Amino acid sequence: MLRTIDKEIDLDKARRLVRAARAQESRPRGSTSSACLVKPRRPRGDTIRFAADLRTDLASFGLMVPYPDTVVYDMSPSR
Repeated sequence: MLRTIDKEIDLDKARRLVRAARAQESRPRGSTSSACLVKPRRPRGDTIRFAADLRTDLASFGLMVPYPDTVVYDMSPSR
């Protein structure tokens, strides 16, 4: 899904950064969005599992808003 919406996010890098933060006794936090209008249910579950597996001190979840002139907007059924 990240590639589909043109997000250049490297999940392995995210994992490494959280581990590095913990090694420095930092308290990492995570934030994810769910594009519920365009994603099937399984990937949402994958997003939640990924966030849980990171074991950040805080995880927040939000809904993606499909703004005009974005890939997500073009995919949105409400267009």
